[in-house]
Amino acid sequence: MQCYATHSLSLAGLNKKEQYEASHIVSLGERRANKIIKESRKELISHCRTHLIRSYPAGTRFFTSSNYLPIFYWSVGIQLVSLNWQTYDLGMEINMSFFNRNGRCGFVLKPDLLRFKKGNEKDSSISTSASSSGGGHSTGILGGIIGSISTINQNEKDKEAIKKLESYVLEIEILSAQQLPRPRLHDPSTTLFTESDSTEKQLSSSNIVLPINPFVEVMVFTPTIPKDDISTINKYKTDTVLGNGFNPVFSHSTPPSTSTSSEGSISNHNATGGGGKFKIPFTTTLDGLDLAFLRVEVLAKVAGEEMSLGKYTVSLPVLMPGERCALHPCVRILLVRLTGIVPFLLLSAVMLYITHGFNLLGYRHIPLYDHLGQQYLFSSLFIYTRLHKLPG
Repeated sequence: MQCYATHSLSLAGLNKKEQYEASHIVSLGERRANKIIKESRKELISHCRTHLIRSYPAGTRFFTSSNYLPIFYWSVGIQLVSLNWQTYDLGMEINMSFFNRNGRCGFVLKPDLLRFKKGNEKDSSISTSASSSGGGHSTGILGGIIGSISTINQNEKDKEAIKKLESYVLEIEILSAQQLPRPRLHDPSTTLFTESDSTEKQLSSSNIVLPINPFVEVMVFTPTIPKDDISTINKYKTDTVLGNGFNPVFSHSTPPSTSTSSEGSISNHNATGGGGKFKIPFTTTLDGLDLAFLRVEVLAKVAGEEMSLGKYTVSLPVLMPGERCALHPCVRILLVRLTGIVPFLLLSAVMLYITHGFNLLGYRHIPLYDHLGQQYLFSSLFIYTRLHKLPG
């Protein structure tokens, strides 16, 4: 194991004139990072392929300790995205779900586009073969010309890949919920007892246990959503189930509220109603599906206001087939040593068959968390998910 020291410095620029050592790490505040992402997105991605950058929330967030959405900064390759950990808000939800993918070890591999130039290996191999074929002055000049053309083509491919967007449709069905927590309305001003009532009765009546009328709200977050106005994101809501928080069923036999035509276009959708079935269209950057997140929240109307009963945010690749039953590398090595290579391969084949056989359907139970990020022991949602990539 090797350890290297990093040297922090301010960003002088992202042009070719500025030279940075491999040990240099640049710190960017939220406002300056947003400005650079808007004006020099390609240059920032190229810089993050070879150097470290960290970002931190703006000083104006000091009083509320709120967080930005880290997906905007992950999408340009920034490695260290700082957050206010004392506040469990939407930004922290996405951060926790992102690193849960890798067993909370603290590292997640960036998409290929954020680590390599598009077509880098292919172009470099052409350049090398051209410059090393034969000997002589003319061959060297020809190799240099071909290498220059290859570099230009590579830069153009990389520029187009950074701008390219991919379209998907997430088909999701909220089937049911299990053992939802009952909301408690603590309101000392509520008059439910008289002055002659005992103190014990007054104390027990101050925490009012209310009936549950739950419904589920679904949202999808990607790096292409408007950064300045997140409230414009479509919210998909199920029908409300009255008086049942133990095992409410949200899905009905009604068709989904959106549809996909044979050409792959998405028709106008209704973000509310439609039982518990939805088809949610969204776009993301090339190789950016790792930075797309599904958020579901169980809500209930209490005293005229919506109260959160539980929520869960998950990275979309986790919902894809085969993700849940992946073995940790250490477990693989242990199984090989204990059983031998042939039994291990047979076991892997059986697990692969079981994983794809069950996960292709996309049925699963997902846990629910409270407003502090603590998981409820018995509360969960039963959902169905399926992801479609649109042509083009």
